[in-house]
Amino acid sequence: MLIVPRFLLSCFLAFIGGHVMNYSVIFYAQEVLQSDLLAGVGFFLSFGGAPLLLGWYAGALCDRTSPSVLIALSQVLFVIGAALMLLLQMVAFPRTIVIAIFLLASTLSGVAWCFIAPARLALLGRLVPRSRLHGVSVLFNVLVMLGFGMAPILIALLHGAFGWYGPLGLVLLLFFLATLLLSGVRVGVPEIPEASVWNDVRGGFRYILRNPLMLQLLLLTLIVYSVMGPVQVIIPRFAIEVLGLTPMQRGGLLAVMALALFIGGVVCMLFGRRFAQGKAVIGTLLVSTLLMLALSRSENLWQASFWLLLAGLFAGVSVSLIVAALQLNAEDRYRGRVMSMYTISTQVLPASSGLLCGVVLEFMAPAQGLSLAALTLLLLGVAAWWRMGVLRRYS
Repeated sequence: MLIVPRFLLSCFLAFIGGHVMNYSVIFYAQEVLQSDLLAGVGFFLSFGGAPLLLGWYAGALCDRTSPSVLIALSQVLFVIGAALMLLLQMVAFPRTIVIAIFLLASTLSGVAWCFIAPARLALLGRLVPRSRLHGVSVLFNVLVMLGFGMAPILIALLHGAFGWYGPLGLVLLLFFLATLLLSGVRVGVPEIPEASVWNDVRGGFRYILRNPLMLQLLLLTLIVYSVMGPVQVIIPRFAIEVLGLTPMQRGGLLAVMALALFIGGVVCMLFGRRFAQGKAVIGTLLVSTLLMLALSRSENLWQASFWLLLAGLFAGVSVSLIVAALQLNAEDRYRGRVMSMYTISTQVLPASSGLLCGVVLEFMAPAQGLSLAALTLLLLGVAAWWRMGVLRRYS
């Protein structure tokens, strides 16, 4: 099999496995531990806490070592985290021990995400010629969205048939296959500079700060990915308490968002180069947040699915244009650090907003919480349109 298709297939399987792990953390906390707060904390640890601390180091390491080795080691951590969650199904621990193991598994997953995400993007930039990089980067992002979308459906199906053994066993299988496909996918190891890794980290920050377009793309990423917190924490509770959905229907509703992100990515693949890139990135974000506000007023599954489909489609266009613009405009010697900052944003912001949403749900009804989240994101989007002139003019 050709190297780039094999690499993309490996990433796709691992995307599914990683998102199954993330959703399992949330659903396990809500259904077994009976705590929205633990769902938010677990999601933060599994997707945001470690990247916030280690993501900068991971990006610099990607510019110094082979990204494929970092990917393989990260996939081992996912396997250990899933195995710990499986242990909870096999042994009747006291609740305090269950929570401790749950939080440890979530943390291992978070450490894995902080290395695997920038390493994949750095490896992609080295495997693909610049002439094809825009299209392949969008395709890569489409696979991310598809993996995100398949995860809740697979959890619903496998959990219904096999309990928690089903989705967690799938995580083990997918990462085993992803690691096999990765074997033989190598790029040259760059010459390691004499300066320390942390000096490289500071150099990455200096590079971003003197490049206004790159800086504004990364700042907008913070806003765009904050949308995922409400989607992954508030909407599951909204589906149960407001819409009265079964677990299978809830999985289907969440899959609508991912289908929409996927469609948005495909639209970007087909027509992305025709857009005024900067205006499209910010404008689609604004439309998406308005549609999320409409979603909070939904009274049945069909209304919610319609608004979520449209919101996800516009968000998918925004996300795909951002990652393609970053790949195209990043210098190769800084690519790992730039993409690590991007992936930190894509992980920390959903996790942080998910944690905040878990807190909000302790004091506010799901519909009100969703409205508050959408209004906050809308205001941030308006501020971005007003202040990010370099990005708005980018084409």
